[in-house]
Parts: sequence; C-alpha cells; structure tokens
Amino acid sequence: MPLPTTRHESDNSLGSLILAVQYAHLLHEIRRTPSMGTVFHLANYKHWKEMSTDLVMSAASNDVRENMTQSICSMSCRLLLQILQISGLDQSGGGFSQLWITADAELNAFIDRHQQRAEMEDCTLSALDGLDVFSIAIYNIGRLQPNQRVRKCLDLLTAISERFSGIRGFRNVLYCFIDLASSSVSNAEVEIFRLSQECRQLGVNLPSRHYSQMKTILMAKAESHQADSWSRGRRETMPSI
Repeated sequence: MPLPTTRHESDNSLGSLILAVQYAHLLHEIRRTPSMGTVFHLANYKHWKEMSTDLVMSAASNDVRENMTQSICSMSCRLLLQILQISGLDQSGGGFSQLWITADAELNAFIDRHQQRAEMEDCTLSALDGLDVFSIAIYNIGRLQPNQRVRKCLDLLTAISERFSGIRGFRNVLYCFIDLASSSVSNAEVEIFRLSQECRQLGVNLPSRHYSQMKTILMAKAESHQADSWSRGRRETMPSI
C-alpha cells in the first residue's frame, strides 16, 4: 500500500509538472514561430526562468530543490540552444548581442554544474546530458570562447562515455571539428567533406542541427580567412607614397 502523499510533496510534484509543461510549450513556440525574432523568444525564456526560480524557492526540501534546479538547468540549456539556432537569420539590433550575453553565462554555468556532478561518486549524468554538452562545445567553438571551456566539454564527454559508449563517437567528432576550426585551410568545402568523412568512419550519425551548425562555423571561418588574406595581399601590393 503506497504511503499517503503530503501536501508539500503534492505541491512539489505539481510545480515540477508545471515547469515541464511550460518548457514543452515554450520549446514548441520557438520552433513553430522563429519569425517572431530573437527579442521575443528571449523575453519569453527569461519570463519562464523567473517563474522557475520562484517555484524552486517554494520547494519543501533541499533534495527537491536540488532536483528541480538540475531540471531547470538542463531545460534552460536546451531552450537557449534552440533560440540560438533559429536566431541565425536575425542578427540585427541588440537582441542578438543580449542573447549571446545570456547564453554565455547560462551555458557556462551548465558546464560547471555538470562538472561538479561528474566528480561525485554517484554520478548521474546521462547520454542526453552528453548531447547537451556536445551542443555547448560547438557553440563555444563558434563563439571563440576560451580553450578551457571547450576542454571542460571534452572532459565531460569523456566521463559520460565511460557509461554510455555512444558518446565516445561524439567526443571524437568534436576533436576533429576542433582541428578543422583551428586550421588555416580556407576552403570550406574541403573542411566540410573531411568532417563528413570523419563522422562516417566513426559511425556517428550527427543530428542535422549539429551538422548544420558545424558547417556554418567552418564556412564563416573560411570566409574570414579569405578576407584576411585579401586584405593582407592588398596592403602588400599597394605602392608606397
């Protein structure tokens, strides 16, 4: 016979359910209406985050608060990554820069929190956490974040791959992508082909959103390299006065 549920436990369960329903609705809206723009979706995200924080503070016990905080951390990460994905065509104005500020802080906090969990004896990181870490690593590379941030992502993927072997392939793809993104090759098609070959050899079927994001980063890097080469060559050939 199950034990009776206390009022506090019922309230906490209801709070967690509300969070999950609101998260699912917000994620659906971001995917369904990308044309609403970065500012709109970021404002909705911040409103959801404030409501989530209030629900956590009202939790009855430390264990419940910790579980809810962890859930919010993961949901926040996925919402921000989704907004970043759909905001690629909306980089005008202050909305995109504000999104970067929010994403840098939230995603870095996500990695730090997961690193603490990985160091615990009863590590509960999942394969889905590994995919989130992989997504953040790609974002950090595209944003030219400090190497230590990417290194933390690699370390986390290594720790998770000890329990879920499939994550090992994603980690190895990330190593390849880091090499391509930091190389001096200016032909994006060659780099993208190498990335595709590496995925095939490793037997990793990358989700389309990750593959598209990596291609975009490699193309932007190649264009920047070509522009720098053109500018440098122009300065070297200009006649002296």
